[in-house]
Amino acid sequence: GWTMNHFLQNLPNLKLTGIDPYIGYMDGSREITQEMLDAQYLAAQDNISDFAPRGKILRGYSQDFVNSFEDESLDYIFIDGDHSYEGALRDCELFFPKIKSGGIFAGHDWSFDDVRKAVNEFKDRNGSPNIRIVGVDVWYWIKNENVNWYTQ
Repeated sequence: GWTMNHFLQNLPNLKLTGIDPYIGYMDGSREITQEMLDAQYLAAQDNISDFAPRGKILRGYSQDFVNSFEDESLDYIFIDGDHSYEGALRDCELFFPKIKSGGIFAGHDWSFDDVRKAVNEFKDRNGSPNIRIVGVDVWYWIKNENVNWYTQ
């Protein structure tokens, strides 16, 4: 919720939706408990509460909400979900059609072999430009790069 809060606070015309199941899991050898994630969900909701309805968090899996968004309706998508090859590829396939021409299609965890393989395969299949790597493990490209809605 901190990142969402930052963007919502600094970009007054932005509408931002986060999707996360907040379900316990193992992170390497460390357990992320359901209790921890329930508290994290409540904290995230609190962090963006001043910005409703521009900011909202949908609790669940991305594939359950993909049809909530019209094709070519989103300016920016950031994928940071299932880090398996199958999960990363599924998220790309489901959400790429939702991004506008000129929109930014991005995600996290480029250093994960399965994520990198899935994103590269998806990019190549769709004739997309080269992927840019920025910050800590973030990848992105611009859909139909010749369209720059964000600079107009």
